Amino acid sequence: MISPTSTPIPEQGQVVTVRQRPYVVTEAQASYLPLSPLSLAHRFQHLLTLTSIQDDAMGRLCK
Repeated sequence: MISPTSTPIPEQGQVVTVRQRPYVVTEAQASYLPLSPLSLAHRFQHLLTLTSIQDDAMGRLCK
């Protein structure tokens, strides 16, 4: 299992799965703000723009 601290930021063009649906990353903005200032784990939240590649939702954007 990959720990959240070592997971790389998805790159533009990469296919990712969100809620059991495939999307392609169209934009990725890195953030270095931790999930919570009180959290001991150094996990970061990044902003991704995704486009659906599934037949029933082709081209639908998701942020």
